[in-house]
Amino acid sequence: MLNTIIKKRFFIKRFFIHKTFNTKYSFLKNYHYYFLINLYKLINLYYNFNMEFLVVNLKYYHPSSCVALANVEIEIENAIKAKLKAIKFIHGYGSHGTGGKICQEVHRKLIQLKKQGKIKNFILGSEWNISNEKTLNLLFKCPTAANDEDLNHNNNGITIVVL
Repeated sequence: MLNTIIKKRFFIKRFFIHKTFNTKYSFLKNYHYYFLINLYKLINLYYNFNMEFLVVNLKYYHPSSCVALANVEIEIENAIKAKLKAIKFIHGYGSHGTGGKICQEVHRKLIQLKKQGKIKNFILGSEWNISNEKTLNLLFKCPTAANDEDLNHNNNGITIVVL
């Protein structure tokens, strides 16, 4: 009985915390997003663990930069409503070695959102290691972020947003 509960807990935690939400139809999936969050809250009452960290793959359908930026805004708004603590955006780094257009535009947008006070901070992929002060602050607030596969890997194709 105990093994079954542990396996179910692991599956649900893996599905909800580390699930990569594709963002091609973000505007259509808001209802599905809220449904999943509410379902998660019900499961959380039973299994007692927290959803704090979300992964969003911006480059999944190879969108233009303006579509990717719209998806960033939508996902941040949804995560704030769901009271998440952080979002990991996978945007890729580009093929020319200087940072792709989506990467640069996402960073500009995050700087703008930070000035407006909509997000608390953001951590670039190159800063996503345990020797960085911003990363340590996030890991204390959101311990599930320590399970991220890109932590300490100097991946310039990701950005972590602290909400």
